[in-house]
Amino acid sequence: QDQPDCMNVEELREKLSLHRVTRNPSHITKTVAVSGQGVDEGMMWLSRAVTGK
Repeated sequence: QDQPDCMNVEELREKLSLHRVTRNPSHITKTVAVSGQGVDEGMMWLSRAVTGK
């Protein structure tokens, strides 16, 4: 979320229509491209979702 005019999580979720395109769990994590902030959190969620741990 390093851009001043970026969408927030709810706006992005609605724009992607995630609730319509899949019944699988989904997660949107706020990230900052230049610092990597939020990437670890997103990868941890993905790992838990895939492994069930």
